[in-house]
Amino acid sequence: MTPTENNEPTSRSDVCIVGGGPAGLVLAAELAARDLGVVVLESGPSHGPARDLSRGQVDGDPIYALDLTETRHRQLGGNANLWSVKIGRDAQGWVYGVRYGTLTDLALDRRPWIDDSGWPLTGEQLDPWYRRAHDLLAQADFAYDVDGDGDGHPGTASIDWLPREDFERRSFRFGPRDRVLTDLRSRLADRPNVDVRQDATATDLRQPSAGGPVDRVTYADSTGASHHVAARTVVLAGGGVENARLLLHAEHERGGIGNETDNVGRYFMDHPLWAIGDIRLDDVDALSEFAFFDLRTDEDGARHDHLVTSRSWCEANRAVEIGFAFFPRPARPIVGAIETARLLAHQRAQLRTDPRQLVSAVPQLLPGLRHLPRAAYVSLVRKQSLLPGFGRGGWSEDPRGLGFEELELVLQCEQAPLRASRVTLSDERDRFGIPLPRVTWVLGDQTRRSVLALQRQLAERIEARSIGPYTPRAGNLEELTPPTSIAHHLGTTRMSRTAEDGVVDVDCRVHTCPNLFVAGSSVFPVGGYVNPTLTIAALAMRLADTIARESSGPTVRTSHRPAP
Repeated sequence: MTPTENNEPTSRSDVCIVGGGPAGLVLAAELAARDLGVVVLESGPSHGPARDLSRGQVDGDPIYALDLTETRHRQLGGNANLWSVKIGRDAQGWVYGVRYGTLTDLALDRRPWIDDSGWPLTGEQLDPWYRRAHDLLAQADFAYDVDGDGDGHPGTASIDWLPREDFERRSFRFGPRDRVLTDLRSRLADRPNVDVRQDATATDLRQPSAGGPVDRVTYADSTGASHHVAARTVVLAGGGVENARLLLHAEHERGGIGNETDNVGRYFMDHPLWAIGDIRLDDVDALSEFAFFDLRTDEDGARHDHLVTSRSWCEANRAVEIGFAFFPRPARPIVGAIETARLLAHQRAQLRTDPRQLVSAVPQLLPGLRHLPRAAYVSLVRKQSLLPGFGRGGWSEDPRGLGFEELELVLQCEQAPLRASRVTLSDERDRFGIPLPRVTWVLGDQTRRSVLALQRQLAERIEARSIGPYTPRAGNLEELTPPTSIAHHLGTTRMSRTAEDGVVDVDCRVHTCPNLFVAGSSVFPVGGYVNPTLTIAALAMRLADTIARESSGPTVRTSHRPAP
């Protein structure tokens, strides 16, 4: 479907934001409160995501779950619609949310042992914006560093066999997804100076002269009709893949907007997740030593404490930053049986038409058959996860009652920035004739070697502690299995001090376009190891302050039009 020109007049506004995810909604709410006219363009309709528009190609190094359709949600609220961490219960059932974390000073600093590392911002500059973003989105106090005495939380003293000079204690905090999906949307709905347009897929930006301003954003609706928005300021808030895609497509005869130094789309990063080894416990009572790593919920909200490699450890090992935790597991056959039972439960309809699937599942079910009644009780009655992880917890309340016999070591890693890891345009096009993105993900040996270095040291410490035999899953680079994507699409329009080194400046303004800004994770020059959402919100608030200061003189109003 090629977009058809619509004869309606070009609408005008102070600010046009392309993308209605967390970055776009936080930015819109901040600008609206400053009495600026705002248009938000969101490609997904109100009743469901426009999944086909999120298609794309993925190649490069192998990685599990880097699926562009499944991990890019085109609907107002963006990927907040996918947040699924259970952070509490209310009268309606589970309250779902997301993990928040702050970038460490190590992640922000230039590190001589990592090429192209460093932010042009410091932790001191980000801190006030982090605190404002936390107050808006998260629960409980702003406390992402665990106190030296463990802050009174269980299991803290028991992990002192992992040296503090190598591994620092940090905490993830959480917030309900309704802070984005309900609260922010309500704030925008009540503002007459905000026009949220759904079923509005941005297809082009017009920059009449190189180095000059963008004077128009073109978008298409589901009928294929094209519409235009003119704004003093344009902000791309479509995510790590879509922001790069739109910049590369716009003015493609000149190589794209902001791409004079061939940096648009480069340095694509994720947070690789590895399950790297297992401890077979000699005594299940030893689980109490690892209660520090449990996701806990109390009157102050949910928190998840973990360890992260220190500056001295990373420098000594020429390593990236790695956060890690130990999670209890039933014996391997039981895990396989539980997963098979879950799969069968989701395929009841197919089983009626093809019972052979049940027959083929019997070998996986039998080894854990005796454990399934307990698993059903834990899951359905106690409402606890059978496989705890970074997003599931509560196991330390009764570790013996859940049948745990092992511990699994899980790492959430920083990825070293690499120019070869990138987003480009493919030959395939979407229904509006726009080239689909092609993501070439390159992990690099430095990140792999960092993982193996951490595993070696932890294996030595575990052996010295005599908790039980540790079985590593890889001893060298060739044995290291592909990681899992956490769908944190970072980089591609990286922040830099000069146009030669990146795409946007310290204010998130495209170096070579005075009125074009980028919001979201694509501006990250380095990803650290923590989840990016709190940093995204903090940068969006900071960007709103920049735009408001520069928007002097009479404002250009939008006519408020209810979302369809």
